[in-house]
Amino acid sequence: MGINKKLLSIGGSGGIDGAANFNTVLYQGNGGNQNITGVGFAPDFVWIKKRNATKQNVLQDTVRGIGSSGGANILYSDSSEAEATNADTNYFKSFDTNGFTLGGDDYYNGNNQTYVGWNWRAPDSFSHSATGGLLASSGRSNQAAGFSIVKHTGSGSNTTVKHNLLKAPELMIYKQYRDVGGSGKNWVVYAKPLTNQKNILLNTSSAAGTDQDSWNNTDPTNTVFSLGPGSNSYGSQTNVSGKLNIVYCFHSVDGYSKIGSYTWSQSSNTAGVMVNDLGFTPRFVAIKRTNGGGNWQIYDSLRGSGTQRYALYWDVDDPESTSGYQGIKFDSNGFSAAQGVDGNITGSAGLNEQNGQYLYFATA
Repeated sequence: MGINKKLLSIGGSGGIDGAANFNTVLYQGNGGNQNITGVGFAPDFVWIKKRNATKQNVLQDTVRGIGSSGGANILYSDSSEAEATNADTNYFKSFDTNGFTLGGDDYYNGNNQTYVGWNWRAPDSFSHSATGGLLASSGRSNQAAGFSIVKHTGSGSNTTVKHNLLKAPELMIYKQYRDVGGSGKNWVVYAKPLTNQKNILLNTSSAAGTDQDSWNNTDPTNTVFSLGPGSNSYGSQTNVSGKLNIVYCFHSVDGYSKIGSYTWSQSSNTAGVMVNDLGFTPRFVAIKRTNGGGNWQIYDSLRGSGTQRYALYWDVDDPESTSGYQGIKFDSNGFSAAQGVDGNITGSAGLNEQNGQYLYFATA
């Protein structure tokens, strides 16, 4: 049996039970079939990263499913590759009531290898028919926790898609995942702090770029998000006619999650507060520099402790950073840069370079 750790803390003061809607598990691979438990709910979106060695981030969700032959439908956040529809059941085998079951492939469950799994819950299914300029869509949602998974087929023209949330999404991670051809399409990210005039890519460390077409110059509303004609400065990454797309949508929920930004005005790589108005103690934080290059840096409350939360990266396949870099610590109402436990104060453009602007996504 793998080594599993369930987060013990509960969500903030907003009435949302954090551990019932998002959770992190750590486990050790056994090279064979293994049930990973301790999630605390049946996950609908599982994001797995090998910690101790180089390996791509692998993403699974219940909307795309695991394939008719029982093989994993794999997406890689650090690559523009299309979904890998592999009939080999040695990969991701099933979503379970308290976790998930894996085969022995090294992406998921290599013998004596260490892994982290980030898990989100979306228990309610939905389906919307096409009407007028609205595209047909389907998926799963968790309205109380501000999260939905939306699948739709591109139209190649200005259109809207229902996201099935009660508030406008503030973060949307969009991927054309089937029938891509060529070298594949990038992951395109909408973030409210950047406005609908800019995009940032999930699978690169690049700064945000101007893009006036992907979201049709329109912010999401409480019911829909807008898409342009599928031809934009990102090389037709969104809404291409006839192509299948998956969108992970999030909005802030008081006391449980927050999507925002900060600017580091102090000297580069020094210790100090990054964010101090979350309204909760975070258990998970993703950070991305937007006005310059920098990796998507990911921290959680199970990997590391005190001033040295360990970094993993969504845009590259690097192993976990456990020493030799400036630390990040979780505070009662936010998070801060701090000296690492090994005494290291070498910072990163991805965290706190002077005049750097940063997007963050934090969850209790």
